[in-house]
Amino acid sequence: MQNKYEKEKAKELLKLIEEYTKNQNKIQKNQEIHKLSDELYNKNRAILSQPMIDVSLAVFSFTEAGMSGGPLQPLDEFIPDLKMIIEE
Repeated sequence: MQNKYEKEKAKELLKLIEEYTKNQNKIQKNQEIHKLSDELYNKNRAILSQPMIDVSLAVFSFTEAGMSGGPLQPLDEFIPDLKMIIEE
């Protein structure tokens, strides 16, 4: 059950990050990614593997900066990690 949840959320996060990377207006996607990474890291990390915890924390931190009015960060560096989690 936990593994299924993690894989589904990794796929969802990957899709959002890919859309974010291709999109000119990143603000809305940043908000969606922030919400999902908050759910993963702050609310459900007890049921996640360490690699997923690491990715969700990093993504949460990067998107938090954008939510606070800071610059929007590139998130494409997390794509390989998410693909690895999905394929495990």
